[in-house]
Amino acid sequence: MSNWLFLRGAWDERTQNSIDTDDDMWLQLFDELTKKERREIYFRGNDSFFDSEYKNIRIFCGNENKVDYLGEQFVFSRGGFDYYLPILKTAQFAYKIRYGAGKRYMPEPEIDYQLVLVDTEEQKAEVLAKYPKANVHLFIKPAARHFKPIDMEKEYDVCYIANGQQARFKGIEWVYNTAPKDLKILHLGYPSKFKPPANVTCRRVDRIDMPAEINKCRIGIVPYGSIDSCPRVIPEMLACGLPLIILDTVNFWREKYIYVDSDKDWFWAQVKTQLRQYDSIHSKSIFKYYKENLSIPIAANHIKELINYKTAACGIRYWQNLA
Repeated sequence: MSNWLFLRGAWDERTQNSIDTDDDMWLQLFDELTKKERREIYFRGNDSFFDSEYKNIRIFCGNENKVDYLGEQFVFSRGGFDYYLPILKTAQFAYKIRYGAGKRYMPEPEIDYQLVLVDTEEQKAEVLAKYPKANVHLFIKPAARHFKPIDMEKEYDVCYIANGQQARFKGIEWVYNTAPKDLKILHLGYPSKFKPPANVTCRRVDRIDMPAEINKCRIGIVPYGSIDSCPRVIPEMLACGLPLIILDTVNFWREKYIYVDSDKDWFWAQVKTQLRQYDSIHSKSIFKYYKENLSIPIAANHIKELINYKTAACGIRYWQNLA
């Protein structure tokens, strides 16, 4: 039996609710990856430690400078945050896995990672250019398990997910200014400073309630800029069976996901084409593809296979107990 530590990120007022409703993809993925193992999840918090639990996984929170390394054989660092460094430096003999979100895909030079996960071939090439001996592979990003098709009436043509705080690279102003007036659009996320047109309905809901909103729509759009790296709305809307139109500036594993690619000039024409071709049978086939190629069990098994490859090459046997 192996010991695992997952570095999840910072604790905020929404975290406990997310644990209670079980709507966090990363916790679900870690659980799937480490079943039958000893495992812990660390959240960055204030100076006072506290403990919680998720599916027989200890969750602890506190100041990273006061975290004592407990001898984990595996440490999974998610997010690429610099406040993980004191923990990672202490865990020098552990098998360290890194996934950096967004622009934080480049590993830190002072940490020896045994597996680096990235979202695109371009990111992989850039990491290898800087660290030629790195073990770098593309990551399958799934959606949380509650994202799935729901048999319900379609109230909107288009689902658009974007938080107002990220308006600059989520395309909110562009969508509001260019969306055809005859399209009925549901915009999910925190409000922005931009006033939505009459054909756009804005709504902010908790993550556990997102699938019910997404399933009210026929297709999804991802008109983001190049800052994002495999935004989670892609697997979430695919898991709900929505065909996707994705702007050509978005960074993600394009060969792995199913979508319609477009530049800005043809974007809304592609949206209308997909709406004309929409049918429920196609939605079911999208969900089937997601389940067979992108879901949490598939993503977890992909990581296991990558670790098997690396550990086998190094002659390390402690992975053999993971079933």
